[in-house]
Amino acid sequence: MNSRTRTPSASYTRAQARAMKGFARLGAALAAALVLAVTARAQGAPASSDFAAQYSAAASSSARLDAVMGAIRSDEASQAAWLINDFSAESVPGIRAWMIRGVADLAPQKGLSFFEQGLKDPSAWVRLAAADALGKMGGAQAVSDLSAVLASEKNPGVRQSAASWLGRIGGTSAITALGQRLQFDANPNVRLEAAWVLSRMRGAQAAQELRKGRNDADERVRRAAGGR
Repeated sequence: MNSRTRTPSASYTRAQARAMKGFARLGAALAAALVLAVTARAQGAPASSDFAAQYSAAASSSARLDAVMGAIRSDEASQAAWLINDFSAESVPGIRAWMIRGVADLAPQKGLSFFEQGLKDPSAWVRLAAADALGKMGGAQAVSDLSAVLASEKNPGVRQSAASWLGRIGGTSAITALGQRLQFDANPNVRLEAAWVLSRMRGAQAAQELRKGRNDADERVRRAAGGR
């Protein structure tokens, strides 16, 4: 067991902060789930290490979340299996999101199909967690999945996160997907994210895609794209 303390990277924190701006209309239920998750993290993990059994026996959502957070804090890859297995039956979006983040931390190599399942979740908070997990994992399939998120995801915050992760992964397919969003996305904040990401990427293809934003209706996007 590894006892190191997990802290999010600065780049991840910035990406999540930008993404959360798109969640203003998700309602009280999502806000309550987020508060529940933060409270559980502050309380720490349960004393026992049999987190799967604790989850199954839990009489409340806060107790279930305690078990999930305990599993994540344990840093044991073996804990990922029950997080995946119990995900579909979990009713609280905030807990489902932490299940995805837990698998991404504990055993990302086992999570591709699980993360892709999360992208179809009815909760935007869960879909954000799935997009972040795929971004951390990287690779060609992650690029394909995140490009699909950019093209079809309804929540702009999730699209912003996908754009940010595509910039980190890089590659021609990622650049093409970002250029499409810069040119056609209906939300100016998503277009701005795409412009920022492309401006930080090197090469002729990124520069060519970035030019698509120089005549954007939003002044911020135009400036990020090098226009006026």
